[in-house]
Amino acid sequence: MNITLEKYHGLGNDYLIFDPNKNECRLTKENIRLICDRNFGVGSDGLLVGPILGQDKLEVKILNPDGSEAEISGNGVRIFGKYLKDAGYVQKNKFVVTTLSGEQTIQYLNEEGTRIKVSMGKLSFYSDEIPVTGPRREVLNETMLFGSIPYRVTCVNIGNPHCVIWLNDISKDLVCRIGKHSENAEYFPERINTQLLKVLQYLKLKGIAIEGLENREEKEEEEKPEKEVKVPLTPEEEGYLKEYLEGIEAAEKSCRTSEELFAALAEGDMMAQAELSQRYLAHAARMAAEMNCEEINLADLIQEANVSLLMALGEETEGAKDEKWLLGRIRAGIREAIEIQTQRKFEDDYLVAKVEKLESAVKELTEDEEDGESKFSIDELAIILDMDADEIRDVLRLTGDDK
Repeated sequence: MNITLEKYHGLGNDYLIFDPNKNECRLTKENIRLICDRNFGVGSDGLLVGPILGQDKLEVKILNPDGSEAEISGNGVRIFGKYLKDAGYVQKNKFVVTTLSGEQTIQYLNEEGTRIKVSMGKLSFYSDEIPVTGPRREVLNETMLFGSIPYRVTCVNIGNPHCVIWLNDISKDLVCRIGKHSENAEYFPERINTQLLKVLQYLKLKGIAIEGLENREEKEEEEKPEKEVKVPLTPEEEGYLKEYLEGIEAAEKSCRTSEELFAALAEGDMMAQAELSQRYLAHAARMAAEMNCEEINLADLIQEANVSLLMALGEETEGAKDEKWLLGRIRAGIREAIEIQTQRKFEDDYLVAKVEKLESAVKELTEDEEDGESKFSIDELAIILDMDADEIRDVLRLTGDDK
């Protein structure tokens, strides 16, 4: 059996195009899985089946690697648009294709068709439009349980449903662990796409390396813990912590002791890993409450503690693993989360200071002008104020004065 396939990628998201007008074979879930397999097949993030030609209509089916049909894929539709131009199916600069989620407008932004704009429709955070179970509401910063671990999530529909989880640390292991539970979770009757989102620290974002930073985590484990500044819990946080701990303590307990579980973990026992994560959830929550701070609310701090717990238990490192080691890793993770949030607050304050500096300087420079308006260009202001021109433009854009 011969199959003709074309392979394209958009921002690294690769798809195989199966043109039914050039192929006679019938696709099944089994051969779709084989074709998309990166070890035994061609390998891709999915198949684009099209164009399916109808009366004044172009249709494409977007198939996942497991053979199921996706509602929409922004990169997939852009890839399909490029194929239509390369294969000579369209001559117009702007046209419509139909996917499972409806009609999508494609527009070529250059003659070669290498830059393509797709109208994905209006995004929605409303639960019944994503969909997410429960009463109609905007699903923003809600707590959901995936694999018995609570996470703060925001859900959105942009043609297809997405669940976004904000984290300070992301690893392949964590992605697989959360995704295994989230995709088919009871919250999502039509399944969900899961994104783990990490906001990089300011210096990393600017490409500034700090000598010795890569060894900080190891050094922190060797050093004695610093004295934490305790911020009292509010009545609402106390109520949340009590309810959270009651929910954990109601779960089924392991029959094995902690020593037995750590010994089994060292032998690669995955059940021991799951039982230890369940056993130390309460420890992680109490530790987060002890290290409570003004920069992060308690629910988010508990989530960071839980992530540190899971990542520590999933580490494939040599050396003894026991309760002292695990609690130390959880504490280090909470401390890092607090430091990152403190740095983020510093960046916000720094930006506010920049805005105030610019406003004050412009006021001084224009106070003698009759109309009070600046007669200086941005480049001139940059020289006078010793500021970067792009930085001034960013500040003006944020304050709405860039017009």
